[in-house]
Amino acid sequence: MWIPASILSSGLILTKLIEAFRGLNMANKIRHFIRLILATLLVSTAAYSASWRISRPDLIPESILNELKSKHPSIQDQADIDALVRDLKQAGKLKQVEVKKSQDSYTLIIEARNIIHRISIETITRDMRREMLNTAQKFKGFSDSPQIIQTIKAEIKDKLKQHGYFLPIIEFKREVSADGVAYQFSIDENIPCLIRSVSYTFALPQSIASPIKPGDICDIQKINEAISDIESELLERGYNQQKILKPQIDFDKASNTAAVTIPGTIGKKILYKINSPQKAPLIVSFLFGDELNTIDPAITAPDSMRTEILRKYRDQGFDDVKVSEPSIQYPSSDSIRYVFNVSPGPQYRIDSVQVEGVTAMSQEDAIDTMGLFTSLGNSPLLTQEIIQQAREALVSEYNRLGYWDAKVNYPRITKDPESGSTRLVFVVKEGRRRIFEAIEFKGADSFSTDQLRDLLASQENEPLLWSDIAVFEKNLREEYRKLGFLYITLNIDLIQRHRFRDIQTKILVRIQEGTRVKIGDIEIQGLNKTKVEVVRRELRFQSGDYYNPEAIELTRQALADLGLFSSVSLRPRDATALTERRDKIDYILQLREARSGTVTFGPGWSDSEGGRFTVESAYNNLNGEGRQVFAKAGYSAEENQTTIGNKTLLGSTFGLGLVEPWLANAPIDGTITFNQTTEAVLEQWEITRSIDASITHQIRDTGPKKEIELYSTYKTTKIEANESAKELLVISKDDVNIREFGLKFSIEARNNITWPTQGYLLKAAVGRALYVLGGNTSYTRYSLIGSKYFAISHNFVFATGLTYDSYKSVERSGDDLNILPSSERLESGGSNNNRGFREDELGPVVDYTELSDGQRKSVRTGGSQRFGLKLELRYQITPDQMAVTGFIDASNTYFSPSEEEIIRQQLINESEYEPEIFDLEHYDASKLFADPLSVWQQNFASYGLALNLLTPLGSINLSYGFPWKRCLTGTNNCKPRGNSNYRNIRGGQFHISVGATF
Repeated sequence: MWIPASILSSGLILTKLIEAFRGLNMANKIRHFIRLILATLLVSTAAYSASWRISRPDLIPESILNELKSKHPSIQDQADIDALVRDLKQAGKLKQVEVKKSQDSYTLIIEARNIIHRISIETITRDMRREMLNTAQKFKGFSDSPQIIQTIKAEIKDKLKQHGYFLPIIEFKREVSADGVAYQFSIDENIPCLIRSVSYTFALPQSIASPIKPGDICDIQKINEAISDIESELLERGYNQQKILKPQIDFDKASNTAAVTIPGTIGKKILYKINSPQKAPLIVSFLFGDELNTIDPAITAPDSMRTEILRKYRDQGFDDVKVSEPSIQYPSSDSIRYVFNVSPGPQYRIDSVQVEGVTAMSQEDAIDTMGLFTSLGNSPLLTQEIIQQAREALVSEYNRLGYWDAKVNYPRITKDPESGSTRLVFVVKEGRRRIFEAIEFKGADSFSTDQLRDLLASQENEPLLWSDIAVFEKNLREEYRKLGFLYITLNIDLIQRHRFRDIQTKILVRIQEGTRVKIGDIEIQGLNKTKVEVVRRELRFQSGDYYNPEAIELTRQALADLGLFSSVSLRPRDATALTERRDKIDYILQLREARSGTVTFGPGWSDSEGGRFTVESAYNNLNGEGRQVFAKAGYSAEENQTTIGNKTLLGSTFGLGLVEPWLANAPIDGTITFNQTTEAVLEQWEITRSIDASITHQIRDTGPKKEIELYSTYKTTKIEANESAKELLVISKDDVNIREFGLKFSIEARNNITWPTQGYLLKAAVGRALYVLGGNTSYTRYSLIGSKYFAISHNFVFATGLTYDSYKSVERSGDDLNILPSSERLESGGSNNNRGFREDELGPVVDYTELSDGQRKSVRTGGSQRFGLKLELRYQITPDQMAVTGFIDASNTYFSPSEEEIIRQQLINESEYEPEIFDLEHYDASKLFADPLSVWQQNFASYGLALNLLTPLGSINLSYGFPWKRCLTGTNNCKPRGNSNYRNIRGGQFHISVGATF
């Protein structure tokens, strides 16, 4: 056993050892000797182990410091020191670590690496600031150094020089804080350089004036644009051999002027003339040009011109065209003209097609696959392109059927010059068909065989397609990539057994999974106002997690959804990490902050509200914590309102709100809003004040976006209406006080919010209004909204949508009118849910006699239950600009049986108005699911067309719909809805909304 010499040589140890041995027998001496040796070893070990501390613990996060202390409790030797320094540098992003040893401990003197956390630019010319700032911002996150400062200055000077400022004055300030280093550049552009002379090394044609003149600013960018314009004008005039080089700028610092020299040559003007009997009609040639007899100006060689003429004619079916060798003319000293004589011959069309050797499909199917229709008036032109496309289409169809070796030979062509008709005979060699037998995997440890088999679309004993194998390989790599296997090696072998008519094919997949990659350090760059915690809490992955592309994409989307950043990118810190096949990769999350404050305002219009104007303002990053405050205000003309006491109402809205993200340091957002609205609804005016509070949690997983929300509403509504409307609509004389609490849940699974082509959207809510905090209305409310999208093609989509709202168990305190207050009632009809009818036209309606003038009038009551269904065929004409929709809508609103009884009793009491109610046809929504055809019996239906246009004012939504029928099926007491001439083209209902969200 080894004992340090320093211990053995210690006089104290030797003295103690001698004293211990005096007066002991041999057995005790041995026992005592062993105890002393063990004690000596413990003392020596304790003396050799050293503690350590950090000179500036404030520079290291507490969590990381605790982790280092746990990992390195003490220092035994130099290897421990090296490991501690390495981990400390990596964890603390330090510039330097110096180790000093005292008698029994080590002190680590650390120096933080100064990171550039903010760069500001001040310029005299305001327009220049944004460009200069963009130039400098890319250096945020770099380490502070004199070289970086000089690099930024050099790039700023180069940018200014491009705009003609050759003598700028740049002042620089540097500030150091706990967050890092801040750079401030103050730029005085100074007087711009002026052009003192302009010269060309070639002679410009007299008809072309120089766009660059003495006295202009030496703006290099504009000089280059001017040279580009000269090149284009020379090309248009036939100088297609011109070559203009980069301008030379000779700057004189003393006078702050420059001489501009533009080198180059323009050569001769190349002209051509085509003499051909085949020319475009005069008016077509005038409007669109003669494409057949036009040559690209970039083609200057006569042989190339002749080849281009031959190509153009043959592409139009002139297969026998002849083009003479060009004759040369010299119209002027600086031009040359090539003259071509063309004999086009007949224009051939494919009138007859035959396919030989086809057994896997019929002749008709083969010709249809090739697209060579020979019907009258639709015969395709005889061109090489059409023939090649036909062959490729037929080979592709054979491959789809499993015939990998199928060959379609170039056709035999029989032409009739007299009639211009052509007969094509294709000869096909089909080969044998591949039949999928089985698939076998070797080396797959991370997935079961069944999981991997499901990635292959081909089925046993069915044709095996090359495309299926290619897609299978792509999907297989993607599944491994999701688990972090970035270096997987795949070998796919085909084992084939030849039979008489087919080839039985077995797929053998050999997999080398390789290293599973983990996420290393994550460095966040680009933050200026935003705190780093706001970003870190949105990360769906952490250091030490296995690489997962879905988690990375969810992180990118989550950061984008915050509305704080204009760009989000994640990249490996070291570009060689993947090529070196590292098992741990450090990443840089690069962010660019967007403007925190926004103000939007503008006019709008709809046929229900008339003119409207809205103003909205928001600040999205209060205190750098992602906290949002917002306000909105607006007014509307309330076009379809009812006059009350010879007065009209101006609709208005005003609201304030606050969004507090991550309540209690959890992924829960809190929102509180204060709103006041004044609007005309049905036959009444409503003045509503409300406070809404909610907490929202976004469920974090790799599936569709899901949100769950708990909400509460404190709302008071004052209602004004004519006396007759109050009696007939069963309106309470007291204000309506709602105190509602509830739960909302949504799933967003659409592939594109602007133009969804697949996926679905689901929103559900349940709420309960109680007699608490002054509430005088009680009910239970249910709501369901769902949409589903099916892509027919990229721009052609079938969409279906369903809405259902229901108020149950309605009670009112203080009276026996247990019916839903008119301010909460549901409406149906109009652009929102049934486009063949006027706004809010559907549902129960009361006819009555107005006592003042004896006229028979109607009031719409709304309802407590509502159902709506939409079926749409959507076609996107211009991406993100214009779309057209064919639609069928079905909807209605109604009361429950108990509410109907209250309404009818109230109407009996108001016999002086001679009231009569129509279309109060209630039903259970479950009936529609059990018997889908009853949708058309229990609801009003309409159909029509809609157009959506995106403009600077917002979306312009236009629709024109026709009622399918004007009464519900089986209804005896019916009031016809919609235009009476709805069968006529002019009998539809037109809806327009400007400034709406598209």
